[in-house]
Amino acid sequence: MDALATQRATQIRHQRTPTTPVVSHVEQVRRYGDSILAAIDDDMRAGFLPAGIGSFVDLHR
Repeated sequence: MDALATQRATQIRHQRTPTTPVVSHVEQVRRYGDSILAAIDDDMRAGFLPAGIGSFVDLHR
């Protein structure tokens, strides 16, 4: 019984210790969004897209 209690306590501690901080996920999303916007800006400068795209709705039109 003691072995089971020890194993359970270890599992609970493991669940409380995040392996990847949430901030890193937020930063990944932010970087991805920045990359998309940079690509759109590049396409506008190259003339592939009209200037003045203000939103993704405009882009999809």
